[in-house]
Amino acid sequence: MKKVQSLDGKKFSFNGDFPYQSVKTDCQVLVFDDVKPNFQFINLFSVITEGIEITYKGKDTIKLPVEESPKILITTNYVIKGTGGSHEARKFEVELSSFFNANYCPIDYFKHTLFDDWDIKEWARFDCYMVECLKKYLANGLIPYKSISLPYKKFEIELGKELFECIKNIEKNVWINSDDFFNQYQSSLSKKWDVKSKTMVTKSIKKYCDFFGLDYDTTKSGNVVKFIIKYREI
Repeated sequence: MKKVQSLDGKKFSFNGDFPYQSVKTDCQVLVFDDVKPNFQFINLFSVITEGIEITYKGKDTIKLPVEESPKILITTNYVIKGTGGSHEARKFEVELSSFFNANYCPIDYFKHTLFDDWDIKEWARFDCYMVECLKKYLANGLIPYKSISLPYKKFEIELGKELFECIKNIEKNVWINSDDFFNQYQSSLSKKWDVKSKTMVTKSIKKYCDFFGLDYDTTKSGNVVKFIIKYREI
């Protein structure tokens, strides 16, 4: 129904001289397939809002207006990094749960492979389903939904996985020496140059408490600072 082209997300680089040289001007959906954890979504801002520029070797650059540029689709097993209005306004994230696995494949469920061995009835079912989806989109646009784990994963990335795990393992309802916790956090880092400052760690603990609905309190005696994380009373 749409002309689709795919780019290998693991090999693709925005820094190449001709990153879109394989993209044809009549492409309607451009797929960045299985992108890496550090995929720079910000580099697609102008493509999404102003249109794509395609440069072929030995030829002039072609600038397509946004109305004629392909829509962007990204598939990934990771969270696309980036927060703020500019990011949120340019993307609609769809979270998928694990239905198939190594021991239960699509052919086990559907009894045939996708597209390859469809008969005319199966293609008709596909066409009807796609038309129904299009009707719903034209009537309702993109329909918001309540994500299960995406906000959690984004927050984990914002704090940093190692710091997130340290804070997650803090014993609740017990006063913790701030210096002791900071030293524990430092020793847990696999990359010592990634260590955050004490101030940033404290801010992260407060953010963690706000995110999960916990109470945070501190006390100081002489030069010793302690904090406590408590479950909120219902």
